[in-house]
Amino acid sequence: MTQKKPAPGDRTAGSLGAAPGSGTAALAELLRERPPRAGSLLVTLFGDALVPRGGRVRLQHLLKTCALFGIGAGRARTALTRLAAEGWFRRERQGRLSTYALSQEGRRWVERASRRIYRPPGWPRPLTWHLLIWPAPPPQELVRELGWLGFGRITAHVLIHPSPDQEALDAVLGAHGAWPEVLVLRDSHARAGPQALAALGARAWRLDALAADYLRYAARFGRLASTLDAPTARDALVARILAVHEYRRLVLRDPLLPRPLLPRGWPGYRAYEVLRSLYHRLLPASEAALDVLFPETRENGAEARAFVARRLVAAFGEESGGGTRDGAVAGESVLRREKHAGRTGDGL
Repeated sequence: MTQKKPAPGDRTAGSLGAAPGSGTAALAELLRERPPRAGSLLVTLFGDALVPRGGRVRLQHLLKTCALFGIGAGRARTALTRLAAEGWFRRERQGRLSTYALSQEGRRWVERASRRIYRPPGWPRPLTWHLLIWPAPPPQELVRELGWLGFGRITAHVLIHPSPDQEALDAVLGAHGAWPEVLVLRDSHARAGPQALAALGARAWRLDALAADYLRYAARFGRLASTLDAPTARDALVARILAVHEYRRLVLRDPLLPRPLLPRGWPGYRAYEVLRSLYHRLLPASEAALDVLFPETRENGAEARAFVARRLVAAFGEESGGGTRDGAVAGESVLRREKHAGRTGDGL
């Protein structure tokens, strides 16, 4: 008896590569070390992979994909409900099926974040220094959100940024009702010597901690890249989303300072090169996995492939060198110290 072929859209997980691939064990270890939070991972999944495909997907397909990252259906549903209540997603029902898509506000946030995630360190842009000055220390929640935009803190009353996203800044200050209390000074002609800039960078931003995190990233994902010689479609997608997810958590708290403010040999360049190299290696297989997991987006697949292939261009300047292998080696000593100290957990 001839076996009936599955209809398009009914393809099973076997199409993702049921047998373990070359990087399956390394991915499992990475997920054990730093299990992602459901809500944060869902935002990464939509921003990196699903929005280019139209951005509206079925709940059952989201739950199946979350399971690849060790996130159960209950956790995923709870995270989606919370994100929808917070205005990130909108839910629609089509008969018995539920679909999710980013809300208009969620799309705006993803677009702002994408400008930071996929552009290389040191990309040319005009600098307009911003000082935010309060008569009394601002609320910690406001300081935390401004930190996500890359603001550094000079004193308890004063925050600074070399060139913030103006739309995002206005939105944060407006949401907290801060306009009546804050003095905003802007200057595109500020002048300072290299010693003053270096001292300002060290004081206003926690560059040492951020540098160590970039080194850890380069080490972890550089090692992962060395195991992914011929990844299955499943492993390619999991590795791609994890690589973007972890990098997003770093770059969104990076002020993306101009070079004179950065220490020599800034490891953010290495981390970007690790991500860029790994991302482009994984694109074909990971896009094939998305065709299987989200068949409702398949008609947009070709356009999405062309769009995401233009992401993560080569970084500017000689400091962007180092590539995957050098980035991995550079972070090994940091990782050894971290494991010895027993540091774990997910900070977002």
